[in-house]
Amino acid sequence: MLSIGITTFKKRYHMLSNMVDYIRKCDSKIPINITINGEIEEEFDEVFRKNILGLCLKYENIYPIFFQEFRALSKAWNTLVIFSKTEYNLILNDDLVFNQSYNLVDIIKKAISENKSIECFNINNSWSHYVITKSFLDKMNYFDERLLLHGEEDGDFVWRYI
Repeated sequence: MLSIGITTFKKRYHMLSNMVDYIRKCDSKIPINITINGEIEEEFDEVFRKNILGLCLKYENIYPIFFQEFRALSKAWNTLVIFSKTEYNLILNDDLVFNQSYNLVDIIKKAISENKSIECFNINNSWSHYVITKSFLDKMNYFDERLLLHGEEDGDFVWRYI
């Protein structure tokens, strides 16, 4: 029914680790796909790579996708949904902090089950965390990967939707 996709890069490993720990407390089995972005004009950090792999080994159902070089956020988002095995995908940026007293996974699953006709929605009016279906992303022709830096991926998507 639902997979979680997370975007991250080297400077945010600690935030990613905290997020994965939180998600696993909410749901020990939900698939988590992670796109790990390379840095601009830097070699991919081998210690960081090993830390990511160690985090993935700590839990079941975590699948890393490494970009050895910097790629656009649009590329990361598209990749998370394309590689997901589920129709619904909760996409999260790695710098989010969640209220530990709520089970985000259950809240999202309930929202989906009560609103099956909705193919995409963001949370708190932010594209830092949103739900999207594979079919809707395909219908919209994906996020524009030509937008290389972080910004306006969501704006472009919304304008095309309108």
